[in-house]
Amino acid sequence: MKYMVFMPIFLFIDTQYASACMPHSQNDVFIARYLSIENKMADPVKFDIDFTEQKFIFRSFYQWFAMGHPEIMYSEFEPQELNPNDLVIGLAYAVDGRKPELYTLSALAQLNCKDDQLFIGKTLGSFLAWDRKENQCKLSTTNHIGILDGFLNGDQSDYLKQLQNRYPTCKALEAAFPKLNSPQNDLSIFQKIYRWLLKWL
Repeated sequence: MKYMVFMPIFLFIDTQYASACMPHSQNDVFIARYLSIENKMADPVKFDIDFTEQKFIFRSFYQWFAMGHPEIMYSEFEPQELNPNDLVIGLAYAVDGRKPELYTLSALAQLNCKDDQLFIGKTLGSFLAWDRKENQCKLSTTNHIGILDGFLNGDQSDYLKQLQNRYPTCKALEAAFPKLNSPQNDLSIFQKIYRWLLKWL
């Protein structure tokens, strides 16, 4: 009988741990050009980060509409290693469903291309990741894993192959995420919409 008394407590603790240990999914992955970072928040340890050419690359066409798009993205770490116009890959999500435009940035890494091969740099920031060897969640800072390594249904090599297939050359990657002063940014709004729609056909 005494075990029945404590069972709800154990279930509560287990449920709390499971929800707190929910790792990121591929829907949180975006690629963008890093622009700047400012401390605009009331909280001194939160930073407002600006990007351009931001795309959540593994979301479907339906998810693009249903999940919204960030208008404000803040982080609790300062990526001092980055320079304006650096191409980055990151993990971000909307914490509050009532404010889908406000996103929290968990981690960033530089996305590079050389000889038509994509490379992902060192992860900046920390995030909960699924450790397949130990079958549990861990903070990426203690696990030394890549930014795309912590998903439940695939590791970084799997998703890097998908990115490589989508952007088979460095030129294709640059065209999809042009730098701020690139001639592609001079396209009209209709040309940009047309190019965006082609990616979904």
